[in-house]
Amino acid sequence: MYVMGGFFITCVFVHLLYKSSSCLDLHHCLVKQRKLKLHISVALLTRLPEMEKLNYINMNGIYGDVDLNTLVQAYDAGLILQYLVDMIDLTEAQQLVGNVSLDESLSALDASIILQYMVHQIDSLPYDTAQGELLAAGGLGIGGEYFTPGTSTIIPVLLQEGLNIYSFEGEIDMNIDHFTLDSIGWSANVDSYAVEAMVDSNNHIVFAGASSHGYDFSGSLMQLYGTVEMGFEGDSLVISVDKLMLNENLEFIDYQIGVLINTVSLDQFALIPEHFSVKPNYPNPFNPVTHLDYGIPASGDIQIRIYDVTGRIVQELKFIDQAAGWYTYTWNGTNFAGEAVSSGLYLCQIQSGREFEVEKMLFIK
Repeated sequence: MYVMGGFFITCVFVHLLYKSSSCLDLHHCLVKQRKLKLHISVALLTRLPEMEKLNYINMNGIYGDVDLNTLVQAYDAGLILQYLVDMIDLTEAQQLVGNVSLDESLSALDASIILQYMVHQIDSLPYDTAQGELLAAGGLGIGGEYFTPGTSTIIPVLLQEGLNIYSFEGEIDMNIDHFTLDSIGWSANVDSYAVEAMVDSNNHIVFAGASSHGYDFSGSLMQLYGTVEMGFEGDSLVISVDKLMLNENLEFIDYQIGVLINTVSLDQFALIPEHFSVKPNYPNPFNPVTHLDYGIPASGDIQIRIYDVTGRIVQELKFIDQAAGWYTYTWNGTNFAGEAVSSGLYLCQIQSGREFEVEKMLFIK
């Protein structure tokens, strides 16, 4: 059945080619032939059963040509990034030919693989990513610690301990009713990446980037420029990451990456709290240190313990007859022996008398 269909298409192509008055020489004929074959290929591709689409793409060699212009170009990688941040839509056929890593969906790594192909890092498309050389690691954090209502605020978003980063994509949720995000600025650390970002009316940021080479870096990824409205009386602002993917490795889903403290509320730390209180640690995830603010309404003994996920105590600190007020505990990610702990989730329990609170902390290397 497919042989007959292919014979019919070839006959139509030959007829159209020789009827065309614009086919002036062999080069123009070949270009016109390739464009006509691609047009027919895409039309046929959308009609094939799902299981046969990938086979058809393999046979016709159109992987990576996202704009369907018969060429694989860096522009095709850019289209993938724009699609990932919801700037444009791609048809089913475009998504199929763009999925050069042959996994379940388009990702920023597909854009990177196309860029690698353009600079001859990769000989052909599609590319098998199961070999392991495209594994990556890292995490997100927040560089700033304070804000003042009514004034411009710059929030550095940090990539922490980034290793072998060919591509990245993620979603950051400010989740702040009183914050207006004005713009996003990319750091010089990502000058070698093609990047895209979009922000919706709810301060939800979607971003993606890809490069032809894998880089190791720790530091600023982007800066968020905005303003907290005048009169905001909250103690802090919480920033969370809905998703972080490095290459095609999913690092985080729905995790708090930072807390910014209101400088106006700092004056309240001079006051004695009405009840025992522990604020979320910041930054989170962290490396190398994180901080927890706690307040006690009356003098008494304070016990601070850090547990790993097995329930084993890895660090402990006691204060005898600590005066009422606000305090900050800083943990540098070490155990009793002063050795750095392994990456992972830890629990910090701060206890005052019979009251205690527990905060989850993620340490990354």
